[in-house]
Order: sequence, then C-alpha cells, then structure tokens
Amino acid sequence: MNALLERVQARRGELSPAAQRVVDFLLENPETTVFLSSAELGRLTRTSDATVIRTIKRLGYGGLDELREEVKQAIDDRLNPVRRLQRSLDWAGADPETVLAHTLELHATLLEDARRTLSPTQFSGAVQLLDRASSVLVFGIGPLGFVADYLALRLVRVGVPAYGATATGFRLADDLLNLTRHHVVVMFAYDSIRRETEVVLQQAARVGAPVILITDSLGRVLGPQVQVVLSAPVVRSSMLSSYTTSLLVADALALSVASRSRRRGERHFAELERLRALLGRQEHVGWSSPGPDAGAADGEERHDEEPPDPEDPRGRG
Repeated sequence: MNALLERVQARRGELSPAAQRVVDFLLENPETTVFLSSAELGRLTRTSDATVIRTIKRLGYGGLDELREEVKQAIDDRLNPVRRLQRSLDWAGADPETVLAHTLELHATLLEDARRTLSPTQFSGAVQLLDRASSVLVFGIGPLGFVADYLALRLVRVGVPAYGATATGFRLADDLLNLTRHHVVVMFAYDSIRRETEVVLQQAARVGAPVILITDSLGRVLGPQVQVVLSAPVVRSSMLSSYTTSLLVADALALSVASRSRRRGERHFAELERLRALLGRQEHVGWSSPGPDAGAADGEERHDEEPPDPEDPRGRG
C-alpha cells in the first residue's frame, strides 16, 4: 500500500473532510476496497459515490478499477514469498550500505503505515479490555510466537497476569484448557488462518472471552469473531521479515495498561527489582558456601586429624 499512501501524503492538503474520510477508509481497509463498488464505498464513508470517484481521481488514478488493480497487486506482492524475495534482492543488491538503507526505509515505511491504519478508538478499547482482565492469553505461532511471549512478559511486568500460547497441534489444548470469560485473548495472526487460529477463536467464543486481533490482512475476515482489531503492517519473505509494528503495538499496549493502573505497575516493578537484586547476589539466599569450618558446631573445637581407620586396633574402643 506504499504507492497509495504516497499519493495520499502528496495531496493531503488538497482534500476536503469528505475526501479525507474516503482516503482513510482506503488506507485502513485495502482488502475490503477491492470488492466494493463506488456506491458501497460512499455509504461506508458517509459520503457519496460521486465523492468517492472524485477523490480517487484527485489521487491521480483513472478511476476505481485502476485503484483496485494497484491494491490487488500490492496485496499479491505482500503475500507471494518468491516475488517478495526477488524484489528485495533486486532492490538491495549486494552493497552493505544499500542493504542498510533499504532495511531502514522498510521499517520507517511500516511505522508510517501503522500510524495511518491503527485506529485510536480500537486501541483504547483493547487497553480497557486488558486493564480489566483477570488473565491474558497471548496467542501466536511460528515467528509470531516470540512476539506473543514478549507481550505476555511485558504485561506480567506491569501487573497483568498473562501467558503466551505458542504451541501447535495437540499441545495448544493445554494452553486453552483453563480459558474463562474473565480472560482476554490477544491474537497475532497474519496471511492465513491456521487450524490453531480457528480453535482459539472457537474456544474464546465458547467461554465468552473477548478477543483482540492484531493483524495486517485478516481484519475483514476475522472481524466478526473478535471485539477489537488492531492494524500492524508486516513484511514477510525468505530473505527479510519484519514484525517491528507488532512489537511496537505490544509495547504501546503494555505501557498504556501501566499508565491506567500506575500503582499496580509500580508495585510490580518494585517487586521485580527486589527479586532481581536477590538473584544478583553472589550467595544464594539462605545458603552459604561451605567454609573451612563447615560441619563444626558453634563453639565446638575443630579437629583437623583424619578419622580413625576402623581396621586399626588403636581406633577401636
């Protein structure tokens, strides 16, 4: 969606409030856009089909069909690993400075995309759910398992009981066994819907646990089954993958929860520091390494002689 975003940024000052609503919808719902008519877009943006067409042309497109084709191509490029790899290699080449520049630009673009597509209202809703939760199950598999564990750790540190559910197959059942309506599920899901994803959603619905979905492309498909959708654009390829925005959203969620319940967060951080101090001591708590007088009672004279040989007559009573 970089091309569309660049067009919007170049003409931001020329857009009316109605046109701004149109471009905001286009940026936040690219997968939906490719299936909607101008009339449907007008209804969803509280404008009209004429406003939608004028806005699209103001952005430099010949019409809605041209915009759709560009969006479809962008989605296909993002989901096709071979094409992504080829484009990364073609762009970066073999020069380390070029690779560095490419990587920095990529992450900057992802963060800018997140700024545009991440809904403040949805984010606030997610924070409220997490702040009230008795416990949080954070689901993610594959590379997203690391992100799930990271968010769980951050939540625990600010006083919210949380754990990562990152197993696949039958092992995931253990993580879901104690899920209740008092829990909140945070789900990281991108690209495709795995069987594990379906089971987590089914179990959450069964027990009444609300779900926060963090995704870049499954919001429209899974939206009806969750309470909150947070946009976090990512890049995945055989050569270069980046989950920077997912980590950013995780940090922002944990920090926001801590800000809402500062005393709770401060108590947990103080306890964390106390435990770290204990673990940092050279001697284990409640145990000292044996010294030269180990085994002798207090006030008892220590004898350095070797114990008597039981075969030696002198050692027999």
